Amino acid sequence: MSKTRKTGQYATFLLPALALLILLFPGAAKAKTLDQAMTFEGKVYYRVVRTVTNKFQGEMELVSVTTEEPVTKGQVLGTYELAQHERNKLLQRISKVAIENEELQIDEFATNLQIEEKRFASLRQLYLEGMKSQFELDSAKKIIEQQKKRLDFKKKKLQKQVRDWRKNVDLISQDLGGISLKSGKIRKGIPLISPIDGNVLEWRDSKQWNNMPPGTVCFKVADIKEITVKARVFVEDYPKLAVGMKAEVTSAGYPGKTFQATLSKLPLTPIDKGYTALSYYLVEFEMDNSDMLFREGNSVTVKLPPQTVESGAREQAAEN
Repeated sequence: MSKTRKTGQYATFLLPALALLILLFPGAAKAKTLDQAMTFEGKVYYRVVRTVTNKFQGEMELVSVTTEEPVTKGQVLGTYELAQHERNKLLQRISKVAIENEELQIDEFATNLQIEEKRFASLRQLYLEGMKSQFELDSAKKIIEQQKKRLDFKKKKLQKQVRDWRKNVDLISQDLGGISLKSGKIRKGIPLISPIDGNVLEWRDSKQWNNMPPGTVCFKVADIKEITVKARVFVEDYPKLAVGMKAEVTSAGYPGKTFQATLSKLPLTPIDKGYTALSYYLVEFEMDNSDMLFREGNSVTVKLPPQTVESGAREQAAEN
């Protein structure tokens, strides 16, 4: 193995280790100074992206939005129709038949108890008149006590059934986009709700999705006003960087324009390309995109001018 190749190997392993020590023990330097400007190539990514999926098997019924259309949190993006077997299973889960049967049994127990209490009152009167024995009176009283215990047990059982049923209905309602299930029925057109404010990136054509398994990505929504630029930084340049450094971003699509960004994350481990190429870090810069000029995947150039950053910012470099 050549001396040059050995030196390259040592650099691949020693420089990341040195960078890690700087991250973990920042107190050695009170400020981080970049003496010369540095330039990196990067790509744009949306910082917040959420997918909207169907919880149950079905088919797409209606798409109410188009690509890049702005949407708000809670907005209905479209609807889908449940597969019949899924609908049948859910109807069984929200059925109140067991509760209604328990209520009928409680009514029957309460009626029987009233009959026994009337019988006991008559028996007591006969006992006072000397026509019934103490044994007969005590036996009747014991029957009433047993029936009261059974009735109390039935009522507690019913209360638990109702609580469990309500919890189950609430969970199913959430999975069905918040629709009401109090009637014991499931309406047609299950809503697919946007989880955030943002813009629609992708949506599924209803004509192409007539059999969607659970978890199918029906819509993808992103906050395109907040973006991250990920830039490749080689291991020998990595120790020169610190979280909080200001950067200037340019794009071939907007000649003459410069956009401001801030270094927000220094990953602890590099992307090792082995012997095929030099290892590098994917360093992240936060950038405002309120004017929505950039889209995910756009190529940009990131320039770090000479500057000094206090060590306090350096301590934030650990991966989130």
